[in-house]
Amino acid sequence: MRAVVFSRYGDESVLELTRRPEPDPAEGEVLVEVMAAGVNPVDWKHREGAVRNDRPFPLGMGWDVAGVVRATVPGGPAVGEAVYGMLPLPYGGAYQELAVLPASAVVPKPARLSFAEAAAVPLAALTAWQALEAAGVGAGLRILVHAGAGGVATSPYSSPGTSGRTSPPPPPRATWTSCAGWASTNRPTARRRTCPPGIRSTSSWTPSAARCSTRRGGSCGPAEP
Repeated sequence: MRAVVFSRYGDESVLELTRRPEPDPAEGEVLVEVMAAGVNPVDWKHREGAVRNDRPFPLGMGWDVAGVVRATVPGGPAVGEAVYGMLPLPYGGAYQELAVLPASAVVPKPARLSFAEAAAVPLAALTAWQALEAAGVGAGLRILVHAGAGGVATSPYSSPGTSGRTSPPPPPRATWTSCAGWASTNRPTARRRTCPPGIRSTSSWTPSAARCSTRRGGSCGPAEP
């Protein structure tokens, strides 16, 4: 099969398109014919050596995949089913024609999503969901997303009404709000930006999901302890 690998850490010049043996699924894993692979910042961090694992060179690239199941396990997705999911960190291997990953790490691809769109979901959506869980988001809260332009920040907007392990539904009645023109910086001169009326951040000023509460006024900042 064709695969993108690298045999030493470095910039993009270390990437090679080469031929590799087809992967053999281990117990509990499925084999997926990759139709699209997602690209995330952790990919170049892995290529440059900031994220490492215990496997020898050459190493595979990428974690997000969308494709068609070619081999499965009892209770897993059906052969021929379109799925999407994420390979377990820190072991990359999405930039290739065939990928293996745990059966529990894939879910059926929604018919409304193309393979390319589905491959862009897993890592960003899971990161956003973990942030919401860590913040203790529950019913009745409003969520302010700072600098909501990237994959992680925009994930909450597409979560309501969805289900599955890759993109879990948000807590009941939680609502999402972004601050237009928001600058994710600690500089005092850049803290105040116009927000929807009644929304005021109560978290630290970092580009992450923040717990918000309803307050008088329509401005963002400065942060409260």
